[in-house]
Amino acid sequence: MTQVELSWYEEVMQRGEAEWLAKGKAEGLAKGKAEGLAEGKAEGLAEGKAEGKAESLIMLLERRVGHLSEENLQRIRNASLSQLENWLNQVIDKIYPVDALKPANNRD
Repeated sequence: MTQVELSWYEEVMQRGEAEWLAKGKAEGLAKGKAEGLAEGKAEGLAEGKAEGKAESLIMLLERRVGHLSEENLQRIRNASLSQLENWLNQVIDKIYPVDALKPANNRD
């Protein structure tokens, strides 16, 4: 290969490498953005679902037993989705719905 051919070849390779890097970076960014949006949407939906269940539980308890203490309101609002579902089921099934918020070992 002559010096001119070698120089041309190196230039083509450098351009190709730069294009591949740019394309890979763009594809990686697009994929990351899509995954981030999907994850954010799922988290937002889960949070919204938990907030809705918390407010439903508060409404049911206050309707049946009156005003709830700030401590109980915070416990409800900070609870996991599965805990909220458990408490909602207990409130629906129990005569004394406030007992649903007591730890299992304190229910009498």
